[in-house]
Amino acid sequence: YTAASTTYGFVDISATGTQILVASDDDTLTVDMGMNFNFYGQTYSQTCIGANGLMAFNGCEPGKPPVNFTNTPTFNDDPVIAPLNDDWQFFNTADGATPDAVYYQTIGSQFIVEWNQAYGYPSSPSSVTFEAILTQGSNQILFEYLNVDSGDSRALGGSAVVGIRNMGGDQNGNALVWSFNGSTPIANLSAIEFDAPEAAAPEPSTIWGCGLGLVLMAALYVRRRANNIGG
Repeated sequence: YTAASTTYGFVDISATGTQILVASDDDTLTVDMGMNFNFYGQTYSQTCIGANGLMAFNGCEPGKPPVNFTNTPTFNDDPVIAPLNDDWQFFNTADGATPDAVYYQTIGSQFIVEWNQAYGYPSSPSSVTFEAILTQGSNQILFEYLNVDSGDSRALGGSAVVGIRNMGGDQNGNALVWSFNGSTPIANLSAIEFDAPEAAAPEPSTIWGCGLGLVLMAALYVRRRANNIGG
């Protein structure tokens, strides 16, 4: 995988998506994505969504505490996608607002998960809203950040991990971390794109060899046809 900043375009599904993890803290829930998504060579139709800002495959991850995927395993060593994994909750506020929840929705070839108005545990001065978008076919992963300024040490990803990892990623190198503990601050109204590796193209010599083989087979067929007609 490769990762890069990209054009921001938040897709708000808080009015149309399925609401889950209401009043939750470290809770998780497995849902059907309504499509297939290939991640590190494995295809999945379900994902486990965690209140702490991450998704997992083949199991669930509480995501607490956040760890550096490149050198530390997650709690259950599952493949994970983490747009902003930190200690978030949806039951307590410090600004008088009402905490919301997590939403998910499949739109066309995209599966979207939105963490809407999450607060830090046990609370934070303000809430954060962000999302992950998985695209079937291209297997692209997109992180969108509407507001990530919680008003405390968690602001702008200050104590979060942002990235992806496969099972055993800390040992086999199948992990990519964009930011850990604020190493790369996450800005409001920003986006990060993770692109899956493309299948390796055949070597030119292999293509040439296959083409020559087809030409020789065609020539042999024509010769046999001519002999049969002549006989």
